[in-house]
Amino acid sequence: MSRSVPLRAVSQPLHPYRRHRVLVAGLAVSLAVLAVALVLPERAWAEDTYSTEYSVLYGGNFSDADAHRFSYRLYYAGPNGTWVGKTQSSYFTGNSDDVNHWDVTNGWSGVDPWPGANDRDILYLSTHGTQNLMAFYDPSYQNDSDREEDQNGNPDNCGPDTGYGGGYSSETVRWEIGSDWIGTNRTNSRWDNDIEWIFLASCNQLSADYDSRVRYARTLLGDPQRAHAIWGYDYLAPGDGTDVSIVDDLFDYEEAGTSTRYAWLKANDNWNSTNACGIVHAAMQYEGLPPISPLDSDSPVGSTPDIHYWYIPSWTYSQQSVEADSSGRIVTALTDLLDGLGTLFRVDAVFAAEPPSTLHGRNTTYNVKASVPEVTAELDLLTVTNAPESPQAIAGRVFGASGVAVGDRSLNGSTVFQDGSRTLIVHENGRYQVLEGFEPTDPVAMTRDEAIALAEQYIRRIDSFPADAAVMSVRGIACADMDVDTGAMGAEVVQAYIVDFGHEYDGVPIRGCLGDKLSVVVSSSGVCEYMRNWHEVEPASGASNQTIISANDALAVVATDGEGLLGLPGEVDITDVELVYYSRAKGARQTVMFPAWRIGLDGVSVYVNAVTGRPMSD
Repeated sequence: MSRSVPLRAVSQPLHPYRRHRVLVAGLAVSLAVLAVALVLPERAWAEDTYSTEYSVLYGGNFSDADAHRFSYRLYYAGPNGTWVGKTQSSYFTGNSDDVNHWDVTNGWSGVDPWPGANDRDILYLSTHGTQNLMAFYDPSYQNDSDREEDQNGNPDNCGPDTGYGGGYSSETVRWEIGSDWIGTNRTNSRWDNDIEWIFLASCNQLSADYDSRVRYARTLLGDPQRAHAIWGYDYLAPGDGTDVSIVDDLFDYEEAGTSTRYAWLKANDNWNSTNACGIVHAAMQYEGLPPISPLDSDSPVGSTPDIHYWYIPSWTYSQQSVEADSSGRIVTALTDLLDGLGTLFRVDAVFAAEPPSTLHGRNTTYNVKASVPEVTAELDLLTVTNAPESPQAIAGRVFGASGVAVGDRSLNGSTVFQDGSRTLIVHENGRYQVLEGFEPTDPVAMTRDEAIALAEQYIRRIDSFPADAAVMSVRGIACADMDVDTGAMGAEVVQAYIVDFGHEYDGVPIRGCLGDKLSVVVSSSGVCEYMRNWHEVEPASGASNQTIISANDALAVVATDGEGLLGLPGEVDITDVELVYYSRAKGARQTVMFPAWRIGLDGVSVYVNAVTGRPMSD
């Protein structure tokens, strides 16, 4: 019989901005851990079970808003002051407390009196990265290549093994977290004290390339204590602005009682950041963050590692069938694109005979692997016609008379309603989410076509299903066992399908950082979650026949500005080029939609206004 993890019980708010969760029976902190804490005298390695502390670090040279948002939301995740800690940033000139490699591990008393992340419960680290390495920048912000220096005057960085690959072999083991075996099922990881949860908002850290993923997995095998999980990205991480939205959604899920596994993957998936993934001890893969969830006992030191890798697989979809794509990512077939060109543009369109194969930015080379349409089309601007609904009206439609408002979340402008174990989150821009009170834990026992049908039935039962909605994509929530010696992955186990319905106007898709979509999470136990962000549109009066820039011009904009938007590594692939209408999901209610070029960079996208030629972001 299929089973599901129930979300944790919820009380009425104990703080005007937050709801404090009551820990249900059976989820108390392990008595064994408490007993040890009561008996042992305080030592450098003893687990700190009495406080929850964080270390939030921004080591890049763009915006540190996601780091500050993470610490801000963490502070309010429960009664004020439950979490204590410090946020360090290399963003501002003259900041004497910028980020260095010792902040990621054990600190360095000779330089920085603040303890390193190893003595905190949570580490959130946002910076630029490549496989096995995260780079730290000085706070000048004057040059993309300005790097923080280590003690030897070399560019500073940190990773599981900084002597491995990436061109930084001059640096020694003092700079690494540690992933070398020191005995049976033990490594020299410096994440071996209080630290439990690590969030790496940095490109490529959990990539399979250059053994980066397996080396990070080994950092979870420290002695005398093991960290619980690392959440990050296997390729490109989301850019500025989107990363802040992901942090907000992450804590919305956590405060609704979900596991961190579900919260991290779904928060990223909501915002089309499908490179999100994580490595976690199997016994802890359904835990959440305190104080909403209890602190689980560490995996016993020396026990046989049982590490799971969680990720978001994707499949191509057609009306006839759902077929697996061997690359694990959504691919738009060239034939489908050619077939749709007759309706995609108002005038005949042709492909460039010789599209550029590479583009060069300031520090990044772009390999153009997508077909590039060359067009001279004129498109209308669109007016959003549906009036905004009040949170109470949405709750009345979704929950009926049984929904109870439990408070405004003034931190991100959302309002929360409760109906038994069900939660409704209504965001200030009109997006809303229904969490059904459970999340998947068993392999999904249906085909993807069956999941699509179930998703549509669910929407029609609790909400309206737009006449122009059509299946846009099908993804999953999946895991695989991981061999921490070789990095080999076991069989894929899909626990849920994520079915997205989208729409078009006159053949042009409506997309965005979040985009117009109805998103449904389907498990063997039924629908776990429903999210809606949808606009009704019509041509804008007096704004027809707008001349749009070519796809090649949009690619040139990405080459010029892409690094500033995403913090890209030295080389990336352009996998999709698509003309869309841009749907904004944050800030003031959108009234007009502009055409835009969506440039896909293998798991993330950059949008360029097709009229003005400027990058677009929420």
